[in-house]
Amino acid sequence: MLTATSPARGRVTLTAPDARPPRVEFNFVGDELDLRRFMQGFRRAVEILAHERVRAISGITFPVKFDDRLRRLNRISIKNRVQSAVVAKLIDLVPSLAGPIFSTLADTRVDLKTLVEDDEALAEHIRRNVAGTFHPVGTCRMGAPNYREAVTDTSGRVLGMAGLRVVDASIMPTVPRGNTNIPTIMLAEKISAAINAGARSI
Repeated sequence: MLTATSPARGRVTLTAPDARPPRVEFNFVGDELDLRRFMQGFRRAVEILAHERVRAISGITFPVKFDDRLRRLNRISIKNRVQSAVVAKLIDLVPSLAGPIFSTLADTRVDLKTLVEDDEALAEHIRRNVAGTFHPVGTCRMGAPNYREAVTDTSGRVLGMAGLRVVDASIMPTVPRGNTNIPTIMLAEKISAAINAGARSI
């Protein structure tokens, strides 16, 4: 099992001297180790999806082409909200439409079993379509003072700087296996209670 941290690093660069958004390059497959991990994870996901119990409760499964069109569809807007509601209603009324509708998001109608059996095809699919989980964490990760990647201690205090704390998902050392909303609330409640307790004891 691969457990080492990623050797690759992304970067953020300015695209102009004004307030335009910077260019963020994640470099997800910037190292061969990262690519092998993605391939291993993809194959495991396909194996799970193929299980009879999962097939019994799942619908259509296909590889997605993560391009600019899909990114636009993922944006929160009135237009997308209306389109999503209309599509959902259509699929509820006519379930057979699900296949043609969702196939528009697929790169090609690739059979997942065939894809995972071809190293080169799988690697290329991952290079073209790997994307973030939209739940980034760890940029101010907590840890022991002697841990070189730690930014805060377990109470959110920034190491080497008095009077400053970070209390959000960025202090999580690794991405949780689920939505980050509840864990972030838990962190905020726990650390705020500790801050209040410390203030009352002074």
